[in-house]
Amino acid sequence: MNTLLAARERAHAALGARFDLKAFHNLILQSGSMPMTLLNTRVDQWIAKQQGT
Repeated sequence: MNTLLAARERAHAALGARFDLKAFHNLILQSGSMPMTLLNTRVDQWIAKQQGT
C-alpha cells in the first residue's frame, strides 16, 4: 500500500495542479495485477504523457 501512496505523491508532485486523481486511479485499476516495480514504470510513463499534454 505504501508503494501506491508514494506513486500517487510522486505523480502529484510532478504534475501539480494538472494532477487528476480519477485518471491516476484509472491507470492503477486498468493496469491490473503486476509487480510494483512494473507499476512504478507505468506511473512514470503516465506522468511523462501528462506533462506532454
